[in-house]
Amino acid sequence: DLKMRNYITLSKGETSRTLVTAYTINVNSDNNRAIVLDEASNGSTFTNKGNINLTGSKNVALDIQGTHGSTQMTFTVVNEGNITGIKSNESTKNQVAFGFNNPDASTSTTLTNMINKGNITLNSDESAGMQLKPEDFHNWEPSNWSGAPIKIDTVKPDATRGKVAMRAINEKNININ
Repeated sequence: DLKMRNYITLSKGETSRTLVTAYTINVNSDNNRAIVLDEASNGSTFTNKGNINLTGSKNVALDIQGTHGSTQMTFTVVNEGNITGIKSNESTKNQVAFGFNNPDASTSTTLTNMINKGNITLNSDESAGMQLKPEDFHNWEPSNWSGAPIKIDTVKPDATRGKVAMRAINEKNININ
């Protein structure tokens, strides 16, 4: 069980991985993630074949961060397993299966592919199967990167930053109830 913002982070050379069917990740606290994929290696693919259960508000199953780079790259995230959002109480809301959640504006040149080949069922209000969200060119700077939740300290607008490309492909089931 992932409580108190403890989650799995894979970055750089670790992003070409598979969460196998034998694993179940339960996200039980608000504003938490199951897996964070950050600074992916070019051409890498992360595949979820396991089960991810979201029971809190502002939960993300597969949280994709931007990759800073100067050359064109690709990163693919595939769900072949089950992602379930559980409405644990009347105030539970905002659960996301695939989410691009980068707080700063990167110099990303990565095309991120989000592909669902499994089952996604989200039972809370204001939820999304695939959240495509552009980075903000305001280039937010947190006061503390390890703080939870991240608090923005300064804004440094830069029109050359915050350009990301994302593609969402659904090949199976996404149910938002």
